[in-house]
Amino acid sequence: MAANQDLLTVQNVYAALSKGDEARFVEVGETVAKLYSDLDVLCVGIMSEIQKLPTFWTGPAADAFTPVGRELAVFVAALREPLKGYQAALDDAKVALGKAKADIAELQSKRNAFIVESFPRVVDESPFNQRAREILTALADSYGQVISQLKPVPSNPAQVRTSQTGAGGTEDDKPAGGDEEEDKKEGGSEEDKGGTGSGDEEQDKGSEEDPEAGGDPAGGGDPGGGGSGGGDLGGGDPAGGDLGAGGGAPDLGGGDSGAGG
Repeated sequence: MAANQDLLTVQNVYAALSKGDEARFVEVGETVAKLYSDLDVLCVGIMSEIQKLPTFWTGPAADAFTPVGRELAVFVAALREPLKGYQAALDDAKVALGKAKADIAELQSKRNAFIVESFPRVVDESPFNQRAREILTALADSYGQVISQLKPVPSNPAQVRTSQTGAGGTEDDKPAGGDEEEDKKEGGSEEDKGGTGSGDEEQDKGSEEDPEAGGDPAGGGDPGGGGSGGGDLGGGDPAGGDLGAGGGAPDLGGGDSGAGG
């Protein structure tokens, strides 16, 4: 472990981070955003076609196909939903990489200047190397936060049936049973209205027969009841201290050799 730490010098960290390309995060984010849009169109399209089935196809085969088509739409919606936050998360990764590259470039410049000004003395570069490791660690932490935002995408319909992931995503698209349920509710409301009327008549009769009877008559309530129907993850500036040249040792911001003090 100590040997690995020794390899994390300013020069090595600078060389490694310089190979990072922020544009790749942008490209992948845009690709995923388009995929999300395409899946959304596909999901809506499947449900739209299923709605049209009864106009040209009826019978046992149509009855067997319809629930399969709806299950396909649910699976497509389950594929779509996790992708919603991918582009924003990848943009956070881009920002974190850009910040780390800027920090290590600044540190490299200060290290080089310090060595030149200290010549011919042999300087201790360990404070610079420690700061380089802190920059790298801060980037790793930011990437970890980004990864936590990337929700897993189901690989087969069985996962969707088990976890019901994305089922709510197609509730607005489901036509089956919707009108029937509303009809039932409306029918229930008519019965409720009739029941309420009878209760009122009984109450009136009770009042006429027994004028002394007061309070809340039985049966006056409604027996029917109503129907129920992902900021900048770069973190703090890991290279916030001033590593400029000064005397025989680097100025680490008042003795602060680490990003967090």
